[in-house]
Amino acid sequence: MKNLKIKFKCLCDFAEGFSKSLKNLGSDPHRDWRILSVLFLIVFIIVVFFSYRFLWTSSGNSFVLSDEIAPARSSDLNISDLNKVLNYFNDREKRLVNLESSWSSYVDPSI
Repeated sequence: MKNLKIKFKCLCDFAEGFSKSLKNLGSDPHRDWRILSVLFLIVFIIVVFFSYRFLWTSSGNSFVLSDEIAPARSSDLNISDLNKVLNYFNDREKRLVNLESSWSSYVDPSI
């Protein structure tokens, strides 16, 4: 228990160094080193975390699906909504083909 109190006191003393204003930066070298070491530790943890995430993602582990895929049930599929979506995209395709084939008569503003 005494050991825990000593560690807690050290943490309180450590945190007390951060409570001083930044105007005194450079006046207490021990406090400055504490600030630099904590900032370095925070940056190091962030770099390690993002490096791990990058390596985990680039290895393909984040996009692995299980082999068991539930079969689609006919009750999950609404045919009328599906037909509406298909008709919408068919109409868009027809309009695109119509626009591509039609001759546009734009006037050149530079003339």
